[in-house]
Amino acid sequence: MSVRPRQDVGLRNADLLPEVTAASLRSLRVRRIHLAGLATETASGLLEQVGRLVVGVATPDLPAGTGWMAEEWAARGQSASDATLWTATLGDALVGCMFVSELELDGTRALFLQSAYVHPALQGRGVGFALNARMALRELLRHPFGSRWVVAALMSPVALAGWRSRLSPGAAYPGLGDTDLRPELTSVAAAAAAQLYPTVPFDPATGVLHGRTPPRSGRVTPSGDRFVDAHFEQHVDPAAGDAVLMVLDGRRSEVVRCLGRVPGALLRSISVRAGSERGAST
Repeated sequence: MSVRPRQDVGLRNADLLPEVTAASLRSLRVRRIHLAGLATETASGLLEQVGRLVVGVATPDLPAGTGWMAEEWAARGQSASDATLWTATLGDALVGCMFVSELELDGTRALFLQSAYVHPALQGRGVGFALNARMALRELLRHPFGSRWVVAALMSPVALAGWRSRLSPGAAYPGLGDTDLRPELTSVAAAAAAQLYPTVPFDPATGVLHGRTPPRSGRVTPSGDRFVDAHFEQHVDPAAGDAVLMVLDGRRSEVVRCLGRVPGALLRSISVRAGSERGAST
């Protein structure tokens, strides 16, 4: 699978993204798609579209169809074909995506957030929240009395701060010094790093996956959480390809603690239209 464009000259990866504005967000629609349930041609076309979004967001200023993400996308797309894809669309334009798969860590079911990307023109507008909230709410409806961990390798402090803000103190790894970290999370993080990134050097003290990606350039957008931003500034080097391994406590006790936040998250997430793709599991 390729994300290279036609023989266009002088274009950047960002130029291949659809033109959208925040004013059109009222028509945003979130879908859950089980890729394995789609016809091969349909799934391939969808992954091609997702690839253009991912490459455009991750490496916007590089020449069209080039860069580390374009080179990696074929392999990533293949692994993503076994995952559940959540998409955010405005009409026919794909403006957000998130891949989620399941595994087991330390004897407990885990959700692995493989990757999540939002169109640059809509970042900070609630699209990422809608994707994450819809995924989390569906998980709670399917397994209301179950326990799970949530795992992701993050390159953005905004994403880590967003998740931390919705959990109890100490329920998100890595610990950033502002609260006592639940010790189980460190054990799960080590297991996740060994299982998901066996060839990537991992620092359990900081949660940093050193060299998780090829070197990245560009300004890192601060989150506004001083503990998160300080952690990224001190320990995460984009030029070295570093990322932070995040582990969230989603066990029954934490779910009960956070029940009071569910109604607000539900109201905010349903402000966009829900939907599912034919072939998706329900």
